Amino acid sequence: MRAELDYLDIGTPAQLLAFRIASRSAYAPLLETGRPNTDYFPMLEFGAARARFLDGWDRTTIQLVRDPVPVLEILSGFAPPSLAQYSVQSGHHYERFLDIQRAVRFADALASPGAAHDSLSPADEANLLRVRDARSNTSAESWNEWFSALFMLSKPMLANGGAAVLERFIRSGSVAQSLRNAPPEIRDKVEFLFLVGKRDLDRIRAEGTRLLESSVGEIDRGFNAYLLVATTTACLTTTPDASCLRVFAQLDQARRESPVIDLLRAHRAAHH
Repeated sequence: MRAELDYLDIGTPAQLLAFRIASRSAYAPLLETGRPNTDYFPMLEFGAARARFLDGWDRTTIQLVRDPVPVLEILSGFAPPSLAQYSVQSGHHYERFLDIQRAVRFADALASPGAAHDSLSPADEANLLRVRDARSNTSAESWNEWFSALFMLSKPMLANGGAAVLERFIRSGSVAQSLRNAPPEIRDKVEFLFLVGKRDLDRIRAEGTRLLESSVGEIDRGFNAYLLVATTTACLTTTPDASCLRVFAQLDQARRESPVIDLLRAHRAAHH
């Protein structure tokens, strides 16, 4: 097995765990909506071989695994991952390692703010500088721009083991001091990101339902979509109360079409 792992450039448990996709219970509701594989319709038997021969990808699974909200992980009951190192060999075949690579780079950059970070893309470097420069935020518009930069940094970090590094940076130094003067909705959104990072499902449900019923969606549609997915996922892990039923109603009305929305709606139907 050591030789096989070396061939795949996998040298740590954290790297190996990055290949863990989902439990059966997390994925089953989505599969129940399709046609089963049978002797008369052997779609899996021949379709899988054809896809492998043609170097085809299961884009649905990849998109679910790479969603900024760790939906499959939460629905599977998995523990949050540790921050893994980038695997060059595996990164060519498994796109999640591209997100892990960004998370590692962001974590390194936040831990050593004075160092040069040539490995970051210009867009990522700009977002990093914007997040560090919280003291220049003097208006609601500038705070919204700051949060947009933080939100972009948080997506790969919260899903791939970098949550503690990000929270430690935001809660310390000049950023924490500046954040005390931020508009309440900015502080609420930052705190919600931390809840996702900790996988605190009880508080995700409580805060998520509250924010979804506020004006957040009108101000920041990108964050509102993230908020809906995270809160719905947390609601699906328990017996839904009245507030979760209102969240499900918002999911039913969502116009966004994506594998993660399909998965959540399949779970919602199974709960119903």
